[in-house]
Amino acid sequence: MAGAVLALAACGGGGDARPEEPTLPRGLAERLAQESEGIADQLEAGDQCGAAEQADVLEDAVEQAIADGDVPDAFQAELTATARKLQNDVNCPQPEPPPAPDCDALEEEKQSLEEEKQALEEQKEDADEDERAALDEQIKALDEEIKARDEEIKECKKGQGEG
Repeated sequence: MAGAVLALAACGGGGDARPEEPTLPRGLAERLAQESEGIADQLEAGDQCGAAEQADVLEDAVEQAIADGDVPDAFQAELTATARKLQNDVNCPQPEPPPAPDCDALEEEKQSLEEEKQALEEQKEDADEDERAALDEQIKALDEEIKARDEEIKECKKGQGEG
C-alpha cells in the first residue's frame, strides 16, 4: 500500500515530463515518497503504532498539499484515496480492556481490612495516649479503604446484574 503512494508521489517533477502532462512538484513528491518509505520501514521493523502515526502524517500531508493547490486535479482523488486507505489499513492495536473485577476477591479484601481494623481496635485498648492517637489514624485510614471497597463491590455486583 505504501508503494502505491510512493508510486503516485514519484510522478512529480520529472525533467522528462511533457509540459501538458500534470505532475506533482518535485519537493512534494519526494516528501510523500519519504513518508511512504517511513511507513514501510516501521511496519517492517514491527512498529505498528509508529507506522499508524506516520500514516496519519502522510494523510494530513496529502490533504494539506491538495488544499494548498500543489496537487493537480488529475491526481487528487487517487492520491487522497490511497493515503486514506493506507491510514485505515495501518492501525495501532487497541490495548486489551482490563479484566472484569472479581467481586469475590473484593469481598475478601474487605474482610481482610475489617480484620485488620478489629486487631488495631483491640491493640488500642492496651495502648497509651500517644499510641492511641496513632492507632486512631490507622483505623480511620482503614475505614476509608473499607468504604471504598464497599463501593467497588456495589459496582461489581451491579455490573454482574446482582445489584
